[in-house]
Amino acid sequence: MPLEEEANPGSAQLLLLTLNEGKHRLSEGRLKAAFSEVIHSLVDNAKDAEARDLASIVVLARQEALQATSAKWDSTLAANGFCHKVAEVIHSEQLVLAAYSQDKGDCEFCQEFFASSDAKNTDPKGITSAVMMLCGFNIGLGSMHLDGNMVAAERLRPLQVAASTASCAGCDAVLLIGDVNCALEPTAEAFEVNGLGGRAAELLMAEYNKMAALEEDKAVSKLPDEFATMLQEGLATQKGRRALMVLDGCPAVCHLNPDGAIKEMRLVEMPAGSFPTYRLCNVGNAAFDGLRSAGAAAMAVGDGETYKEDGIVPLQPSLEVTADCIKACYFLDDDKGHSGSIKKRGDMCRLNLGWLDRLYVGAQASSASVAARQADPMFLLDEAGQPLDHALVAWRVEVQRPGGGRL
Repeated sequence: MPLEEEANPGSAQLLLLTLNEGKHRLSEGRLKAAFSEVIHSLVDNAKDAEARDLASIVVLARQEALQATSAKWDSTLAANGFCHKVAEVIHSEQLVLAAYSQDKGDCEFCQEFFASSDAKNTDPKGITSAVMMLCGFNIGLGSMHLDGNMVAAERLRPLQVAASTASCAGCDAVLLIGDVNCALEPTAEAFEVNGLGGRAAELLMAEYNKMAALEEDKAVSKLPDEFATMLQEGLATQKGRRALMVLDGCPAVCHLNPDGAIKEMRLVEMPAGSFPTYRLCNVGNAAFDGLRSAGAAAMAVGDGETYKEDGIVPLQPSLEVTADCIKACYFLDDDKGHSGSIKKRGDMCRLNLGWLDRLYVGAQASSASVAARQADPMFLLDEAGQPLDHALVAWRVEVQRPGGGRL
């Protein structure tokens, strides 16, 4: 459901952000500039936009997080008017969910729980969750880092467990954000379309079948040049990205425990023509240079002056770039060589490319509805100038009573 410009007075307003930090060190200045850019994106680049006008609470989901960065996020949120950290839930020191409010009385922390990717509860990946009371709504929140080395059915189990737990706890709505780890897939829908999406699905299925036939449990294989070139040329334009989004591996619906009041979680679709949020690269600054040549630039404010922020590039869906720029963004890395490659782990095969960083929403039909608007994803560099392989993604979310009625 799209978000209206004017908020209903009886609604709960939230700003959700997710970032898989990949254990990179991030500067406070970079975080503040990225947060400012998110806000400008959500209000169509209005220079005087402030986060405090958009939401009463900010929910931050971090995956592969460094503890040392927590204070920098605290300072970033405080500088934007969200001075009170009302909740922080941490699992295995690197999966973090934190909530910040403008006033102490804006919301109340109720309970926390964790849904592991491992049935034995030994896997550090999963979903760390909290239930909050906000504007009369019980809202379940979660930071997701699902296990990309599992096949899809097993990978998604924590999402179903976390949402079902929140539903059975009486939540009016559940909002889960983070790294779903579902990459490009030869979906059934893709095989039904002609053109770029259908052809890409056929080629991807053929490559997955080749990898699955290997005897090794672990393997990595580059895409054939012809297929890689097709993807690079397609991803360079908004029209091509729109066509390739038919291969989005994140399921549109996840069904929950039927005993709960919330029956399903629905994926919030990314804007048509969105850039993939993973696996980002920037060898020799070629990706940033290519994106900036196409007109992408982040502007930050400091000491009352507006200046170009060198470590951030907004990935606007309307951006048109070259195939070489896409190659630099997603197919060239200088470490593992996994970018633009297919990875095999046991029965799981996947291309390291896709729209991984997402929001799933669910609500009791009788007590709440949820609307969301996504900001432009942000491509970030760390303190040393190295790229984070996931984009920062944010949404403005409104939870309201059915029909928009007041509480």
